[in-house]
Amino acid sequence: MRHYGFVFFALSCAFIHSIAPNLYGLGMQECINKALDYSARIQSQREYYSSATYQRYASFSAFMPTLQTSYIYSYNAPTANIAYSLNTFNLTGRINLFRGLRDYLNTKESAQNLTRKSLDLKNAIADITLNTKLAYIKILQSKALLQTAIESKNLLSEQLKKANLFYQQGLRAKNEVLTMELQLSNALITYENAKLNLQYATHQLSNLVGAPINPDEIEEISHIDLINYQEHELLSLALNNNPSYLFIKSQLESAKIARKSAMGAFLPQLDINGIKYWYIDGAGATRYTYGLQSQIGINVSLNLFNGLSDGLNYQIKHYDFLAIQNTLLQYSRDMEINLQSLLKDYESAKKQLNISEDSLKKAKENYTIINNRYLQNLSTYTELINAQLLLTNVQTNINQARYNILSIQANIQRITNP
Repeated sequence: MRHYGFVFFALSCAFIHSIAPNLYGLGMQECINKALDYSARIQSQREYYSSATYQRYASFSAFMPTLQTSYIYSYNAPTANIAYSLNTFNLTGRINLFRGLRDYLNTKESAQNLTRKSLDLKNAIADITLNTKLAYIKILQSKALLQTAIESKNLLSEQLKKANLFYQQGLRAKNEVLTMELQLSNALITYENAKLNLQYATHQLSNLVGAPINPDEIEEISHIDLINYQEHELLSLALNNNPSYLFIKSQLESAKIARKSAMGAFLPQLDINGIKYWYIDGAGATRYTYGLQSQIGINVSLNLFNGLSDGLNYQIKHYDFLAIQNTLLQYSRDMEINLQSLLKDYESAKKQLNISEDSLKKAKENYTIINNRYLQNLSTYTELINAQLLLTNVQTNINQARYNILSIQANIQRITNP
């Protein structure tokens, strides 16, 4: 009995686990987390960020001394002395004292490169998050529009039955039946389109999360916070937080660094070199003949003229800086225009939602009255069709406005604070 009890318990747990998504639903944040975990783009950007981190570490190596060792065997036949062989082991050290600020500026550039890789990662996360939100909202909107299409189809089916009954009783003309049939055909087309739109939206979300999605499991967003946005506050947030804008800003800083580095070509370079020799064989003859010995030296070099290459390179970097400066300015203007457009659409959607919600109760009451009058042969079929279309349009407007508001809010967040 214990064995059967255990089997029953295991099967019960498996059943509960299998229906768990249906019991608890699938929320937007859960979909976002799944999409972020599944995205190969995000993983790729993480790897690039790791690479840039090591490039940052490598940039500091220019300030460290270098140490090399070598072994030399040579056969020497001086004119005035006897031939001899030489076995030499040496250790060479070098340290850079000054290279026209090039090494220092390379570390600054490596920091900017690391910043840009971080911004690339934030951009990828923000894009995946936005796309997941929009796909999620699209499913909710498609479900709502599908439900409206089903209700419209059902209402027209009932109207067609009534029109057929009245026609058979000789109370109405056949054209009413034909009109109802045409209206029902249009409603069926709308219904099929709504189903296709839902399938497409579901497919989009499935591709993002990397798993099949059941639209019935998608949780409804019951409350919409109608935020009162201020354009200047949004623009300020965008200029401080938008990864794409900050990426160009980092490019501008890199262009400034490159311009300074180009100026460094006109400055001297200063190195210290040291070599220690160990003469294994032939040392005496070498000292006598060549005077070779351990040595330390300071190397100073200064470019006096190299065919105007350095001067022209500086001009290139200068104009690159100016070009990126204007690119940054234009991007800020484009963000401002984009925000203005979104805010206009947002206000329009809020008004549409408010008006449509106020009209819904009236449209339902109007349809009920005209439907009852039609059953009593007091209203025409045209009035009934118009009442039904009005009700359907109001419901559609509510669904469109409601989910458009959510989509606009997601786009605003992507620009200002992703």
